[in-house]
Amino acid sequence: MYAPGTTDELPAARRISDALAPSALAHPPRRRLLDLPKVHGPATVGLLAECSGEAVGSACHHLRVPAKAELIEEAPELARDRRERRERRGRSRPRAVPPLAGWG
Repeated sequence: MYAPGTTDELPAARRISDALAPSALAHPPRRRLLDLPKVHGPATVGLLAECSGEAVGSACHHLRVPAKAELIEEAPELARDRRERRERRGRSRPRAVPPLAGWG
């Protein structure tokens, strides 16, 4: 167990993903894309792009940062075919986002 606000006991990978969470949430298109799997469940980038009004390439770009922060993950086991397997499928990951100092 670790005390809030310390990183001494956290694994290095978790510290990195926690550090990326603010930038993953700072951009409005990313926040919109992150909300969609909560409503639609796992979805292809194409579906997420269509629902958010983003271009597919833009949606794919915006999903990279939340994926690195472990806020979403790929779900290749849900793909229907090989082509779709290469597309990212968003699935919200239930984990606490670290507190953001001064976040309004």
